[in-house]
Amino acid sequence: MFLLFSAAEMRWPEVFEAFLKQQNDKRSVVDLTLSEKWEILKKKNPITVSRMLDIFILSNANPIGKVKD
Repeated sequence: MFLLFSAAEMRWPEVFEAFLKQQNDKRSVVDLTLSEKWEILKKKNPITVSRMLDIFILSNANPIGKVKD
């Protein structure tokens, strides 16, 4: 079985706040356009976003059940 999940990272303002702070960017999350958010996530931080999803899926909460591989 193959499953594809999205962490819905576009809806997590805390993620953008952390990335902006890391980059010393003084903009507010509410002022970012959709394309600016995509730029931050997909082009500048794709590995971090993937890790966040991995941590969520493999957490002790088992949101999708026990993952074997």
